Amino acid sequence: MSKVRNAIRPTVFEPGKLRKLGEIFGQVWARLSPEYEDQLERIEDARIRLATIILELAKDGQLGPHQITARASRLIREARRHDNNS
Repeated sequence: MSKVRNAIRPTVFEPGKLRKLGEIFGQVWARLSPEYEDQLERIEDARIRLATIILELAKDGQLGPHQITARASRLIREARRHDNNS
């Protein structure tokens, strides 16, 4: 968890908002986790990266849950493709 804290600028979320972001994380990860079945050593990094993406997207408060879900899914998949091509 310290990796996540160090990766983002300090932000305080209301408990209800944080709970909703946790739900979004769960939904996105449920869709992505099958893509990591053959790469167990990358799961922790992927989850940290996804959490960071979601928190960054939520910071300004301009995106709703559906937008955060869609963008986070796209960004984490793009990052994975980039990692696989490196």
